[in-house]
Parts: sequence; structure tokens; C-alpha cells
Amino acid sequence: MSNQIRIFLTQANPHEAMREEEILNKLEKSREHAKQGKYRDAGDVISDMRGKYGL
Repeated sequence: MSNQIRIFLTQANPHEAMREEEILNKLEKSREHAKQGKYRDAGDVISDMRGKYGL
């Protein structure tokens, strides 16, 4: 098995508890994205999902 495939198969569990440092890093990245306009209103996202899945 190549290294590339092995790395893909060993990704971290997205539901695993995060350390405080990890949470703060994600929050910082999120704030940077918001400053750059890289976000969507939650209501718009929900509306799109309802339309897409017929809810």
C-alpha cells in the first residue's frame, strides 16, 4: 500500500474530543474566513438543504 493511500486511511476521527489549543486554532481560522467574506448565513444553508432534499 502506498504512503498516499495509507495517509488517507488514517485520518483523525472527526467526532473525537479536541484539546483547547485545537479549538482555539479552529476559531482563529474561522474568524479569518469571516473577515475574508468566506461564510454563508445559516438560514440560507438550511433553505438550500431543504430544497435539495425536499424537506
